[in-house]
Amino acid sequence: MDQVMEQFVLLFTRVIDIGELQQQMKAQMDIRGAAMDNYSAEQHMIAQQVKANGAAVAQLTMRRFDNEAAYDDEDGVSMLFEEKASFQNVFAKDKGTVKAETSKVRRPQPTSGRRDTLPSQAMPKMQFPKFDGTDPKIWKDNCQSYFELYQLPEGMWITAAHLHFEGNAAKWYQAYKLNHTFRDWDHFCAVVEEEFGADDYRTAMNDLLDLKQTGTVAEYTTHFQALQFAVTMHNPHYDDMFFTPHYIRGLKEEIRGTVESQMPPTVHKASLIAKIQQGVHDRSKARYQRNVSQPKPYMPPRIENKPAPQPTSLWKDR
Repeated sequence: MDQVMEQFVLLFTRVIDIGELQQQMKAQMDIRGAAMDNYSAEQHMIAQQVKANGAAVAQLTMRRFDNEAAYDDEDGVSMLFEEKASFQNVFAKDKGTVKAETSKVRRPQPTSGRRDTLPSQAMPKMQFPKFDGTDPKIWKDNCQSYFELYQLPEGMWITAAHLHFEGNAAKWYQAYKLNHTFRDWDHFCAVVEEEFGADDYRTAMNDLLDLKQTGTVAEYTTHFQALQFAVTMHNPHYDDMFFTPHYIRGLKEEIRGTVESQMPPTVHKASLIAKIQQGVHDRSKARYQRNVSQPKPYMPPRIENKPAPQPTSLWKDR
């Protein structure tokens, strides 16, 4: 009996959620309908204005052809000038007759070939952020930026987000929605972060504390900064007084002593000193290897010219 009651309560809750969702969709459809009506009215007004402008341009062109002979120039300078005439504005309140006035006005330089500027209403097309289960905090921030940029209604945020799930994230969503519902966008993001990012903070902190330099200073710095940003993303209270000593502690022994003696206040300055010290150490090592590997020139043994012994007269004495 209790199970039946629980199922009934769950069914009733789903029905209420569906009703609220239908009301939201109806309100959105009403808003869109009103927007389409306003858009149609604006299009009709623009069409009338274009039609009136076309008639005015045609009238101006005919007047220019009629008066072109009066402004003919023998040197061809008249091509740089055009006739300026006033025409009747059909949208003005005062529709009195206006006498056309002609004058020589210098023609502006053409700017149709310029491409360095975009129309004020142009919006670059951007892809919705995809999610495969990595870095849910970054994905959530990218989604918020996309919603603000394109003014997407909040009722469509969850739908737009899960349509761009990939890999393990898409499979998780299909399994999760069978027994659970999402109240709103914040609840949806909280569930996603709990599922895919619950251990990111601890893992990043442990990796940062255990990191040691095995290659170049640049590779070590890049890896350390990636872990530093990951830790700061979850806990912004750590400052350079925490990260700089750990960075110096992970350097190689031949570089660590010089960096510690300089007492750098930030990781950036410590990395600069470490790169300089690595350059000095590499040059010294290369010089030593060159001296060891270079063969010594062959020196023949020195022969001393000793005077030949003089024959003695001992045999004569004997």
